[in-house]
Amino acid sequence: MKKSEYETKMTEIVSDQTKYKPTRTSNTITAENKSNALVMRLYKEKHINLITRRQLTTHNSRTPRMYGQPKIHKPNTPLREIVSCIKAPTYKLSKFLNGLLAPVANKDQYSVKDSYEFVQRIQQIQVPPDYIMISLDVVALFPNIPRQLALDIAKEQWDIIKEHTPIGMNLFMSILKHCLEHSRFVYNGQNYMQIDGMPMGGPLSPIIADLVMNYALTKITQELNVNILCLTKYVDDIFCLVPKDKVAYIQESFNAFHPKLQFTVELEKENSIAFLDTYVTRRETKLVSIWYKKPIASDRMLNYFSNHTLTQKIATAIGFIKRVRRLTTAEPDNTKSIVFSRLRMNGFPTGLINLLWQKHARNPNITESINKKEPTTTSNENTDQDIKIIHKSITYVRGMSERIKSLLKPIQQLRLSYKSDHSRTDTDTISGNYKSILHRLIERDENREKEETYYNCHSTS
Repeated sequence: MKKSEYETKMTEIVSDQTKYKPTRTSNTITAENKSNALVMRLYKEKHINLITRRQLTTHNSRTPRMYGQPKIHKPNTPLREIVSCIKAPTYKLSKFLNGLLAPVANKDQYSVKDSYEFVQRIQQIQVPPDYIMISLDVVALFPNIPRQLALDIAKEQWDIIKEHTPIGMNLFMSILKHCLEHSRFVYNGQNYMQIDGMPMGGPLSPIIADLVMNYALTKITQELNVNILCLTKYVDDIFCLVPKDKVAYIQESFNAFHPKLQFTVELEKENSIAFLDTYVTRRETKLVSIWYKKPIASDRMLNYFSNHTLTQKIATAIGFIKRVRRLTTAEPDNTKSIVFSRLRMNGFPTGLINLLWQKHARNPNITESINKKEPTTTSNENTDQDIKIIHKSITYVRGMSERIKSLLKPIQQLRLSYKSDHSRTDTDTISGNYKSILHRLIERDENREKEETYYNCHSTS
C-alpha cells in the first residue's frame, strides 16, 4: 500500500464524526493525575500494598497513537484502526482491572478458549434433520461497544465480581468509568477523542468485549422462541445450529439487542462452514471437522534451515502435526499429506517428518518430551541452602552454542538460553561466522589506529 493511499484511508477513518471528535488538547496530564489519585485511594483503603501502588502509579505518560493495519483479506484493503495505549495515563489501571475481570468474563457457557475445545464440543452434538450451521460476526465490535452498557453490566454482575476483589463497588465503578471514558489519541499531529466504544489496542478492551458479548447472548437466547444448538463464541465470532427457516428471524433478534451491535450471518455451503481454523461438515446427525486455513494464509513457518536450534525446529513440526491431527475428525488419512506438503515446503527433511509423525502416533503428548529436563541434585550438599539460579543468553551459532551449553551443564545454578543473530543466515558455517567477527574486529582496530594517528599528528604540531 502506498503512503498516499494509507493517509487517505486513515483520514477518512478519523473524519467519521459519529466515532471520533477532534480536540484542542490531549488531556493526558489531567488523566494521569486522576489515575494516580485513584491508585492512592486504593492504597489508603488498604486494597493494595505499597509495591502494587508503585507499580500502578503513572509517570511521564503520553497520548496514545493511532495507526492503521491493512486487512489484506478483504476487498480494497480497508484499514483496521489500532490505538497503541502503551504508556497511556490509564494503561496500568486498565491492566489492573483486566486481571480482576478476567475470571468473570471466562465463566460463561458459550466461550471456547481455542479450536481444540470447539472440536470437542461439536463432537457431542446430535443434529436434527431440519437444522443448518450458521456463523454470526459482529461488525467492528471494539469501536461499537456501548460504554454505558458495559458499566450497567458490571453493576448487574457485581455479586460475581466482588468474589474476585476486595474493592468496594463505588470505587471499582469509578476506576472502570475513568478507564472507559478516557479514550483520546493523536494521529498526524491532531488530537482526537473516541466518542464511544473501546479502542483496538487497549488492555481492557478484550475483557469488556467478552462481558458485553456474554451478556448479549444470554439476553438474546432467553427471548428467542427458537432452540439454538451448540451456541459457541470466540471473541466476536459465533457458531450455532438453527432451524433452516428461522435464520432471518434469528439475525433480526440479534441485531435488535442494541443499535450499535450489528451482526452479519454466513450460511453453510454444501453442508460445510469454516469456523476458527476448522472446516465443519454436517453428515446426517453428526458434525465432523478438518484442519482449515484461510485462502490468504501463508504456508510459511519456522524454516528448517533458519538460524534456530534443532529443538525449536522439532517443536515447530510437532506442534503443527499435533494441531492438524487433533482438529481433524473426518478423513484422517489426508492429514499426513497435508503435514508432509507443508513441512517439506519449509525445508524439513522427509526422514525427520516420518520419524516425528510415527512418534506422535505412538505418543500424542510427545511435545512435552522434547524439552530437556533441568539438572537435578542427587546429593545432599545443597539441601541446607537454596541455589541462586543465574539466567544467561548467548547468540546462537550452529555447532558451537550446543557445545558451550554442554560444557557448562555441570554448573547447576546456570540456566543458558539462546538468542538469534538476525544479521546472518543459518547457511553460514561457524568458520564463516568467525570470519565475519574477525572482519569487524579488524575494521574496528583500523579505525582506532587512524584515530590515534590523527590525534598524534595534531598533538605534536
